[in-house]
Amino acid sequence: QGLRVKGPLAEGGMGGIDLAEQGGLRRDVALKTLRDEFLEPAFADRLLREARVLAQVEHPHVVPLYGLEADARNAPVLVMKRIEGVPWRRLIRDDAHPAFPADAEDRLAWHLHVLMDVCDAVHYAHSKGVLHLDLKPDNVMIGAFREVLLVDWGVAVCTDEAKRGWLPMADEVQEVLGTPAYLAPEMVDVARRALGPATDVYLLGATLYEILTGEPPHHGGSLQEMLYAAYEAEEPELPPEVPRELAAICRRAMAPEPDDRYASAEELRRALRGFLAHRSAAAL
Repeated sequence: QGLRVKGPLAEGGMGGIDLAEQGGLRRDVALKTLRDEFLEPAFADRLLREARVLAQVEHPHVVPLYGLEADARNAPVLVMKRIEGVPWRRLIRDDAHPAFPADAEDRLAWHLHVLMDVCDAVHYAHSKGVLHLDLKPDNVMIGAFREVLLVDWGVAVCTDEAKRGWLPMADEVQEVLGTPAYLAPEMVDVARRALGPATDVYLLGATLYEILTGEPPHHGGSLQEMLYAAYEAEEPELPPEVPRELAAICRRAMAPEPDDRYASAEELRRALRGFLAHRSAAAL
């Protein structure tokens, strides 16, 4: 494809993202590959599995994968859409951020619409048997033209038996995956309950919590304290100004028991849409 690397775009946990030009098409792309210190078969396998996951979840709100290459070190390289935008978390933290569209006067409604787009992407992934497991505002990019893109599928797992051996399976997880400040209780103790679509529903609820409070739900002075807070999964405390219906949606999505949460990401999306409809009617 004649990829010409232009320079670094971002640093990740085990890899970096470079800006490159796809010569034959004259378009800029993002290249995700391993840093030298992570040039091991286990990490290369993780990157390959992320590529396979992305190939399963082609959706308007998922960052597109254009191809899979190998570099001079024979390490895998994911050729992806270059996103020109900012992480959603920056906009949640800063009401005056210049990346807000000019017509996003109602900040709460705007954030809820972004969350509904993410719910769409997650529901589609679930229909393909894929769980994201690291849903948080940092992993949603807001593009310069209002694009909403869910990124970083590096810890995603599969629940579809037909894909065993090709993708990492949910029942093979032995370690804590994801980001401690957002974890569902079953992610802390994988032996206690199976990981499933309800796990991602909890993470969507934790993201809603951050929209409403400006911070993630689990806190602690150490990693152990944060994991314990996630394991306990106490009912989230929300500011009194949060509308009652929206607070109830957040609490249900973050219920400690998976069976008590919304049955799907789509059901959560519908609840959010219903809240916005009622809110508009009340305002009128």
